Amino acid sequence: MACREVNSYPAVFMSNTPSLSEVEQAYGYDCLQAYLEGWIVNLREFVNVGKKMTDSQTFETAMIILQDYKFLTIADINLLFKRAKSGYYGNLYDRLDGQIILGWFRKYFSERCNAAEEESINEASKYKSDPYDRTSERLLEREHEFKKWKLGHLTNGRR
Repeated sequence: MACREVNSYPAVFMSNTPSLSEVEQAYGYDCLQAYLEGWIVNLREFVNVGKKMTDSQTFETAMIILQDYKFLTIADINLLFKRAKSGYYGNLYDRLDGQIILGWFRKYFSERCNAAEEESINEASKYKSDPYDRTSERLLEREHEFKKWKLGHLTNGRR
């Protein structure tokens, strides 16, 4: 799945995109910093606000993102900025700066954690409701039922 097609947390989880940390290992920190700065510059050009970020603010914002969110993937970054452009995180009210973008990252990360938790719970519940589940508890329950049947069958056969 291409990054531009990612439009939800489950799609992010299913995408096989590298984490920012993996990008750094493969291409170096400067390349990763430039990648994030590119997203921020693209956003600066996309929005029509009176108070835009300077290049040094863009650099520092990207640096803070890399310090705090290097575990996110390329698909995460794509989805976050796509949502920011669509107004998902709210209106900008004539200003775009690092605090706003970092606030988006905090909100995104919180939502992502909740989505991952929900997906994990849903995945676990599939196994709990599986009729062919072979847990020890289910096996003991079946063994007990069999012993009751066998005892009843042997008792009925003697009469």
